[in-house]
Amino acid sequence: MHRYISTKVLLAEGRETPFAEHCRNYESTYRALQLEIQGLKDQVQELHRDLTKHHSLIKTEIMSEILQKSLQMDVQIAAHYSAVEMMRSVFEEVWEETYQRVANEQEIYEAQLHDLLQLRQENSCLTTITKQIAPYVRSIAKVKERLQPRLQEPREPKEEQAQMLLKVCDDSEAAPRDTSPGSREGPPASPGEGCTPRDPPPKSKECRRGQPSGAESAAQQELAP
Repeated sequence: MHRYISTKVLLAEGRETPFAEHCRNYESTYRALQLEIQGLKDQVQELHRDLTKHHSLIKTEIMSEILQKSLQMDVQIAAHYSAVEMMRSVFEEVWEETYQRVANEQEIYEAQLHDLLQLRQENSCLTTITKQIAPYVRSIAKVKERLQPRLQEPREPKEEQAQMLLKVCDDSEAAPRDTSPGSREGPPASPGEGCTPRDPPPKSKECRRGQPSGAESAAQQELAP
């Protein structure tokens, strides 16, 4: 009964494999042989009942037919057994591949579980280490936050100082260019500025007042002892 149920389950899966085809052929042949044997069993039981209970006479021809049929069935069963036995080498090769596949699948399955356990252990170690160094990281971060304003100088004063220096330089360069002889503001123009060496600039009245003329220098020389 267990073999019958297992065969029914295998055939119900609908997989077209050599073993499944063999099971289909086996079941049909086995059912035919089983019906023949069951008929012989019924005949023998009837003869046994007539002989022991009814004490009736049994024809010897009937016994001979049953024996002959039983011998024929033995030959058929032996032939079927030989045919099934010959399939062993074919199925063993397939089973070996299946065993290897199943063994590989089992090995991969166990390795997967082992890898997951290892990852879980590594994650547990990382969690422990992180919890241990977390207070130090927070402490250093707080100290850095306190020291950050002192270490960093404000950028705006530097930019303002640079702009002021540039403005002073621009004013110092622009002042001589903008001054004219008649302007009241700004320093006086230096002598010789804007004139070529061949054309010396005329002397101003201030310069004439500060320096004696040719006649005055001659009179001074005559009065000198």
